[in-house]
Amino acid sequence: VAAGILPAVEPGFQPGGKNVDGTKQAENLKATNRSPANPGGKMPPSTAGRMPAATTLIIALSATKDVQDAILADAKRSQLVDVIDFKYWWQTDKGLFAPAGGQNLSPRQFERQWKGGRPSDVNLAQMAAEYRAKFPGKAVINNAGQAAWAYVCAGGSLPNLPRATDAGLLAAVPQMQPWIKDSSSKLWALREPGKQFLIFGESGAELGLSGESGAFRLNTVDTRNGSVTRGSQIVQAGGTLKLPGGVVWLIKE
Repeated sequence: VAAGILPAVEPGFQPGGKNVDGTKQAENLKATNRSPANPGGKMPPSTAGRMPAATTLIIALSATKDVQDAILADAKRSQLVDVIDFKYWWQTDKGLFAPAGGQNLSPRQFERQWKGGRPSDVNLAQMAAEYRAKFPGKAVINNAGQAAWAYVCAGGSLPNLPRATDAGLLAAVPQMQPWIKDSSSKLWALREPGKQFLIFGESGAELGLSGESGAFRLNTVDTRNGSVTRGSQIVQAGGTLKLPGGVVWLIKE
């Protein structure tokens, strides 16, 4: 809870614990001039205007799809948004879960009516790729499903990767930007021009490396634990790479 929002709790009102005895409570009420019907504590002073000069505010947009899309379509409002959050809507193989905004039901009530389940990693990759392509300057995060390797390669942020994922790979990912998106072939790739690629694709999928020069070493990523195996295959730029399936990390030699 942000500072300046959570009220301080006066003695005699201890949420989650034992209350003080009635006599002490009465003394507290008298001292604070409050009635038992209004037990709220004093609101601490606002922190507005007292933030350090170097503070950077990041605004995330978390809403139903219709509301989210309407805000992002408004040039004035969209420029205030830094992060797009997939939380109240999602796409699955069974269809689109997108309750309308402003309705008189909670998200969990809408979800009880929905029979299509939560999105998979591939579903979230499709969503991330679409919104990163539309809004390349905005990050995409997810609170709807299990976002993993496909989602990362599509440009999604804050994925649920294995704890033991290779530290070098984790450091490399933020240096790359979405490059290829082909949802029909389940192929997504990040790229740092002239240096490296991180690619998610099915076995046999083909990826053209035109626009690059030199040679790249093909390293494989174990999606179960995030370990990286240095490969022996050297891929020449300008040709076509047939993917072995899963996640591969191409690094310039």
